[in-house]
Amino acid sequence: MTDLQQSVPPLESCAVSTDRSKYKYTVVVQFKYGRIGEFGGTFMVSPGDYVVLQTTKSDQDFGTDFGRVIQCSTTSSVESPSTQGMIGDVVRLGTADEATHWLTTLGQQEEDFVQKAMVQVRRMNLDLNIVGAECQWDSSKVTFYYESSSYVDFASFLQAMYRKFKCRMWMEKVPRDMNLVSPLCKKNFA
Repeated sequence: MTDLQQSVPPLESCAVSTDRSKYKYTVVVQFKYGRIGEFGGTFMVSPGDYVVLQTTKSDQDFGTDFGRVIQCSTTSSVESPSTQGMIGDVVRLGTADEATHWLTTLGQQEEDFVQKAMVQVRRMNLDLNIVGAECQWDSSKVTFYYESSSYVDFASFLQAMYRKFKCRMWMEKVPRDMNLVSPLCKKNFA
């Protein structure tokens, strides 16, 4: 078990439903760095609530995650703002302690990941600038946000990073016009 996995508060395991007809609500959730996902819910939540989520293995992303609700509507009336389709279940409301963990402890580890990744970038002399990292709640994946002015072959970089972090990694290029918001910014997530 990695240091990251040891620091995550335990969550009860839950299976993701493949029966989408059970959902009464469509919940749009924002994660750090502006990532948005649409989830099915069986109970009403309000914008601003923190929620524990289970994403499906059939999509590009899977595991347990944590985020902040930006919209909740009945399944027939939702207008999805830039979502990628329904990708999992809302399991339960998040607690205040979990929100604090997400914003501070996990946020500090993400900053540490950025620093370690930049050391590896310099060591490998890559045309790459790591500008942020986001850990999935269950520590099964880290997304690195990067900028680069040319094509980068990530194979050897990701192998080296896997040896350090022992989890899945995803590289997400930041569009030139995107202004990344710090995940620790209180006005965006608190």
